[in-house]
Amino acid sequence: MSLTLSEARLCGNHLLARLTDAQLQAILPRLEWVDHHLKEVIYDRNQLISDIHFPCDCAFSNIIFLADGAAIEVGTVGNEGFSPVEVLVGATLATESCICQIAGTSLRMKVDDFREAIHGLTPLRHVAECYCQAYLISVSQSVACNRRHTVEARFARWLSLRMTGCRAMNFI
Repeated sequence: MSLTLSEARLCGNHLLARLTDAQLQAILPRLEWVDHHLKEVIYDRNQLISDIHFPCDCAFSNIIFLADGAAIEVGTVGNEGFSPVEVLVGATLATESCICQIAGTSLRMKVDDFREAIHGLTPLRHVAECYCQAYLISVSQSVACNRRHTVEARFARWLSLRMTGCRAMNFI
């Protein structure tokens, strides 16, 4: 069953909220609700990307696993965007692993449907590209913070980003 426009608006995804009703209505048949549980694997590195997720009230951690087995969070995605961003530039395999860090829901779209929806100069492509830029800025800031700040300061930053819904979408 397809989502209604009001259901999609209730999701709270800031990227989808940037679309007009008509633009969102055009992709509604391709979206479906998904419940996510804490520590659920959304996708694994080097695996075929099959779906795009637009988090509503959940948050994902993008993780790199080191040779010694250590897991390093390199980015987070919440209701400000979508994951995985590398699909925007044509990737077919995930460059990172992704787990659910805060349980909740997302709207999921098959990757082929997403590629079709962003083909050409579409509104979804525009907001996705702006989000990709914001995501790269966020990752860069995280690298700097991880180098210079204490664990407590980094945790406070992470919490503030999650509590405010991440203001990354101010770039649009």
